[in-house]
Amino acid sequence: MCYLPLCLTPLLIPAEGGGDGVSEEQALLHASTIFQMSSQIEQAYMRMRIMNSCGDEEISFHHAGWGHNDYQHPSPIRDDCNLYHADGGSLPFIKTMPAGINDGADIMFTSDAMDAPLPNSSSDANLSFMIPNVTDSVCRAINRQLGFDEVLMDQNDYLDSSVTLYKGTFDAGDGLLGLSNDCTGTPICDTPSFCFTESSGGQKNIFVTYLLDRGR
Repeated sequence: MCYLPLCLTPLLIPAEGGGDGVSEEQALLHASTIFQMSSQIEQAYMRMRIMNSCGDEEISFHHAGWGHNDYQHPSPIRDDCNLYHADGGSLPFIKTMPAGINDGADIMFTSDAMDAPLPNSSSDANLSFMIPNVTDSVCRAINRQLGFDEVLMDQNDYLDSSVTLYKGTFDAGDGLLGLSNDCTGTPICDTPSFCFTESSGGQKNIFVTYLLDRGR
């Protein structure tokens, strides 16, 4: 399973400047960095699921480098189900993205974003890899590389709510369903990877890849 442009032949569509000091060329390079990291995470996740038989609630992103225990499961998890352990996903630990991609905020693995139309519940919540506070230029470059020649808006203020970091359980949070909040008039509900913009509140840009889409 691989949805990102890195896994296919990239379609390099020139990005437009976002007024944030990031050039078109730099925005494309940053987008490529995000796609590469997302692909590596997705492949490591699938290896743990397939090769190590790790279940939906066994995958772990815990690492001392976070500086908190919000990814630590209530009960000990096997090393071969940890993304960063040599026996698991074996990925190097990366907490933040290179300068210019976002404002330096930590990457996130969340368990409360839903792409299922209302009414939805915690059973629709997805396991997601997210990069918050992406710059306008990079967000636009990401979506153009994915074939979306538009700003993808969402009604909910995802980062303004209580974001649930994944530690083995799923919670009902915000539905990423577009401005209509019912999946109409938006490709958001039909794609597993995109960058969206909050329509109100913080109006932040957020890159998301669904590692596990439980809503569809």
